Amino acid sequence: MRSWPPNKTPNEARKLLQTRHWAFAFSAAFAIVPLCGLLLAIAIGLSLGEIRSVFAVLPMLYLVVILSLPPLLLGGVILEVALRLGHGGWAIALLTGALVALVYFRLLLGISPRNISHGILIAVLGLPYAGVFWLTLRNQVPKAFTR
Repeated sequence: MRSWPPNKTPNEARKLLQTRHWAFAFSAAFAIVPLCGLLLAIAIGLSLGEIRSVFAVLPMLYLVVILSLPPLLLGGVILEVALRLGHGGWAIALLTGALVALVYFRLLLGISPRNISHGILIAVLGLPYAGVFWLTLRNQVPKAFTR
C-alpha cells in the first residue's frame, strides 16, 4: 500500500498542506467529541430506561469538548513536525495520538494508569482523533502522503 505509508512521507509533504487543510482536519477530529458523547448519553439513557438521563449528561459534553482541545492541538503540532521531517505516516499519527493521550491524562488531568491495562485504555482514547486527523489530511492532499 504505497499510498498509505505507515511512517515515511515525502519531505515536501508539509509544503503541499495549506492552512485550510489543517483547519478542516482539526474540525473533523474535533467533531468526534460531541458525537461520541451524544452516543454515550443516548446509550446511558437507554440502559437506564429513561431518555431524560440523556439530557442530564449533555452539560457534561461541554466540559469534555473544552478538555479535548489541548491534546488535539498538541497532536496537530507534533504531526506537522513529523511531516517536516518526512515521517508523517498513519502509524506515526496513531502513535502520536496514543502518546498525547497518555501524557495529557497523566500531566494535565492528574489521572495516572494504575496498571498496564489502564494505560492501554487511556492510549486507545487518542487513536480516533489521530486517525481521523490523518485520514482527513490524506484525503484532501493524497500527494503529500504518497511515497
